[in-house]
Amino acid sequence: MVGSVRYVGETLIRNGPGHWYYRDLIDTLWDKVPMIRSNTPSAFGASVIPVHEIGKLAAEREPGTLAAAIEPLHSAARSYADAQRRLAEALEAEMDG
Repeated sequence: MVGSVRYVGETLIRNGPGHWYYRDLIDTLWDKVPMIRSNTPSAFGASVIPVHEIGKLAAEREPGTLAAAIEPLHSAARSYADAQRRLAEALEAEMDG
């Protein structure tokens, strides 16, 4: 299972893009669960938990299950890029106006 989590996680990172993240909370369900976080500020952040995606794949056995796991990372990146674009436009308009 560890190898599967690493493989899926690294695949998500390379295609996301994202990075490994571990929440360091004591006595919670999410304590030290490896996650993939989007490479965006926390306000635009998204997380994918590889072990959950593997479990979903095993339960549903639907093609494309792991491919769909990348969407939250892509969505976060698109939202952040859109916010940056809008901010740049607003600053440009302010400087022109």
